[in-house]
Amino acid sequence: MLLLAGCRHAAPLQPPPERLYAALDLPAVGPTPHSGGALSGKVVLVNFFATWCFPCLADLPVLTELQSRHSRDGFTVVMVGLDQERERVLAPFAEQFALPFPVLVADQAMRDGQTPFGGVSVLPTSFLLGRDGRLLMAFAGVAAPEDLSRAIRSALAR
Repeated sequence: MLLLAGCRHAAPLQPPPERLYAALDLPAVGPTPHSGGALSGKVVLVNFFATWCFPCLADLPVLTELQSRHSRDGFTVVMVGLDQERERVLAPFAEQFALPFPVLVADQAMRDGQTPFGGVSVLPTSFLLGRDGRLLMAFAGVAAPEDLSRAIRSALAR
């Protein structure tokens, strides 16, 4: 018999902020440029998606509204496309929707779950990073807009 146990008081593993930012140093497609250094000091919602994912497409108006509502306060959305066809499908997607935030092209390490964000098994999946780059929350699947907005407002108030 194998018995596995853990300490219930152990702090969750927290990747260093610089590793999270470094993982987002990916090429961008579409009308909104991206610079990894520009994320420092902002509250960032990193949204993993694919162009063929209908729930991901349903999230676009919510993400656009959050960007519009909170960008003046130091918030930004960054989408990371996990499509196997990479730029070939992500570039036309980003151009067609004219998204007001960067659309990044995941590299093989990101698609294989070999970054501090780990493996993404549900689409969409979003990670909320605080102004210091620390991971605050994760949302697997489509998150309720009210929950996202509340979490963003709380992070911005810190």
